[in-house]
Amino acid sequence: MLGLAFAGCGADNDSEDPAVPAVTQGTSGPADAKAPVAAAPEDEPASDPRADKDRIEQTLTLVLAGNDPSLVCDDLVTKRYLRRSFGDADGCAAAQAQIKTAKRVRIDKVVVLPDSVAQAVVRPSDGIYDGDTLRAELVLDAGTWKVDSLRSNVPVGP
Repeated sequence: MLGLAFAGCGADNDSEDPAVPAVTQGTSGPADAKAPVAAAPEDEPASDPRADKDRIEQTLTLVLAGNDPSLVCDDLVTKRYLRRSFGDADGCAAAQAQIKTAKRVRIDKVVVLPDSVAQAVVRPSDGIYDGDTLRAELVLDAGTWKVDSLRSNVPVGP
């Protein structure tokens, strides 16, 4: 699942960061088998920042360490991410079959912005991103936090 995430690295970020209402920190363990479900109105952050943080951590863990292509190629990523990373769902599914997923996903920081956007710093262990620091951007879509972009700290060039 990490291969698909890597293809999304370097996506452009046209928005500037507004004031940050909630900052939380933590670590996520093994991936659950289902997508996180909303407890707040569909496309509004929860009134309790911890609820959003937990759902965001679940999404990131499932995308980077899970093994269910239907979640990684549809339910937990935006169409923009899918298109930029794989071209389409078939490209994503093909990539999922060939990559090694992370065994653990450490999430150091989650920031939920008031416009239903979140950012997180993620450090996967094992898999194709082993030891890399990733910056994830997620959007709240129909009540589910979805990965919209992943950026890596991998140096470019020789």
